[in-house]
Amino acid sequence: MRRKYKHPPVNEVVIGVYFKDPILAMRAEHVGLFWSVIKDDFPEAAQNVPIGAEIDISASGEVFPLPRFWFMSENGIYLIQVQRNAFLLNWRQGGDAYPHYEAVKASFDRWLGVFMGFCERQFGIARLDIARCELNYVNLIGPVPPLFLTFADTEKAIPSYRALSIGPDRPARAFSLTYEYPIASDLALTVIMQSRKNQQSGEDVIYLELRTGGELQAQTDASLSGWFERAHDAIGDAFNALTSETLQKEHWRFMTEESQ
Repeated sequence: MRRKYKHPPVNEVVIGVYFKDPILAMRAEHVGLFWSVIKDDFPEAAQNVPIGAEIDISASGEVFPLPRFWFMSENGIYLIQVQRNAFLLNWRQGGDAYPHYEAVKASFDRWLGVFMGFCERQFGIARLDIARCELNYVNLIGPVPPLFLTFADTEKAIPSYRALSIGPDRPARAFSLTYEYPIASDLALTVIMQSRKNQQSGEDVIYLELRTGGELQAQTDASLSGWFERAHDAIGDAFNALTSETLQKEHWRFMTEESQ
């Protein structure tokens, strides 16, 4: 049964799609035109290096590759990322309560539709075929007194965690772990767990990132929606399996969808 939490430790959610063919006709001036369409909702813009540098998305004769463009909402909570072969939307913690997956996914669907409509009008592309999808959750766990205060308490928050030991007088001062799990032929889960410091307080926190990615099997709305539903379920199952039931019940306050 899918669980929701009243106070989940979600710090960021990323929903994205990668296109089969890069939009080689898209240049910086076209990105500016797209920004004019969404600027009322995303008034801030920035540039970054493209995601997936191993894929060539440069146009013929281009000296400098088109960067990845960021468009940010006024409060910084929502971020749209656009590059020639990808469209992504981020929700980032900004002090407000997490709106839950359904609201973030609805926002992604809305703005992806706006982008696809722009590409159809501007470039005559009737449909942008999708090659890959991704859904990522970043959680920051801690401090949660008295259960988790420092990295020495990691097993209390993540019961299956075990630190490698090189001797009782030499405890690890940091860790960074990555695990990959096959979920289905078109869906894989990557779990990244790291020791981090809270940038404001300097306190110990556990960085727990749950990434899903995979190929889209059919170019239909039902297939796209179904992939994200299965990815969301895989992330939820992994989070529930990895984290302490005490934290789930007493701190994050889980509830079933039927209790909403």
